[in-house]
Amino acid sequence: MKNYKINIFDLNIYIENNEQITKIIQNKLKEKDLSIRDLSKKINLSNTTIYSFLKGSSMRSQNLKKIFDFLNIHREYLEKLNLTIFSGPYKFRKYNLRFPIKLTPLHIRVVSHFLGDSSLEKYGCRWYQKSNIGGKFMINLIYHLLNIKIKKGKKNSYGIPIIIGDIVCSPLKLLRKDLKSHKFIDKINILSKESKIQLLAAIIVDEGHISKSSIKISNTNLKLLESLRNLILSLGYSCSEIKNYHSNIGKEISIKNKKTRVNYNLYDLHIYADGLLKFKEDLSKMIKGYGNFVSLWQKQNDLLKFSSKVNLNRLKKTRISKNNLIPLIKKEILFNPISIKEFANKHNLNYIRAYKLFFRLKEKGEIKKISTGIFASKDYDVQTNFTLRSKIEEFLSEKSISVKEIQNQIGGNFKSISTQLSKLYKAGKIKKKEKGIYYL
Repeated sequence: MKNYKINIFDLNIYIENNEQITKIIQNKLKEKDLSIRDLSKKINLSNTTIYSFLKGSSMRSQNLKKIFDFLNIHREYLEKLNLTIFSGPYKFRKYNLRFPIKLTPLHIRVVSHFLGDSSLEKYGCRWYQKSNIGGKFMINLIYHLLNIKIKKGKKNSYGIPIIIGDIVCSPLKLLRKDLKSHKFIDKINILSKESKIQLLAAIIVDEGHISKSSIKISNTNLKLLESLRNLILSLGYSCSEIKNYHSNIGKEISIKNKKTRVNYNLYDLHIYADGLLKFKEDLSKMIKGYGNFVSLWQKQNDLLKFSSKVNLNRLKKTRISKNNLIPLIKKEILFNPISIKEFANKHNLNYIRAYKLFFRLKEKGEIKKISTGIFASKDYDVQTNFTLRSKIEEFLSEKSISVKEIQNQIGGNFKSISTQLSKLYKAGKIKKKEKGIYYL
């Protein structure tokens, strides 16, 4: 990681005066034969602000920098002192920091949670976390970095001091508002591997779901997921394209017993099983160096459990199978509709495996479903070319046949086939030989 160091004047903070600061300023004024009024005019800062500071009040860091620069007082002198620092003029939160501050993956980890379930406020970030385990990790990590104890607030929320966001923003040339956008991820993507892993870990804790086949990350912000996907690929983890399975816009949901309409879409990104394994290995190496602060907190056990179930040999065979079978489906479906069951039997496949292949093609819009278990090419005219009823009539024209035999041939739903046969029988178009067996 590039050796980023944050100096005291890099942060927008308030510094409380002490005797040592007053003494050095007064000595420099005497050396230059200047009064406070002269200093005020030279640096365009009011008399009142300077007088108040010298009497013990606090001053904005950028104003103090003007004084130090004009009087040729080195910043290092100030950083060596035991300073009292506040995040605002009303002494909202007190910090005891030692400068310069070295930017580490732990700072990146905390601020990456701003991207998840959080809201940015003037003097902090309100982070929401239902898990007490995750909450305790955040409390301990803030204490480790800032020597400040935060507490759990209302509605499972935790107040993260905004100064830690400023520590990250300063060297990366970001605004505070950028910490909740794709711009933050883009900046982290040029940093060290450890920083990128910690950003990904934070998002998985807030927005991820771990299973034995993948890690699913969901978000309503498409640009954010696009930047995240670039970061995941740069780490060498295999992942899916970003998918939007269903449009949520206009959908009604219930919030606090009141119906409201959704005005956003939810997008999904999957880290595949082999990528999950690489991520677990990289994270384990970081845990050895930084401790459990860098783990997946309440989801760490899920990562260990599901990663132990990944079979890479089986995964490799499945991918080879998929690469061969999908072109085969596309080829065969050009001529006639295909039953999943028929295709599975023909190519010695498990039904569920075959179903997933057809489902993926359907989601991509390359084929379409025309009946239960039956698919056709996207250009196939269902009305003129195929219906379950016409298929049944085709079989009956050849011989008497049972419901079970028709189902075995076309792979349809037993109840649907039985219903169609009953309708044809009642209409007098076919005859019943015995229970479940019909003929023309």
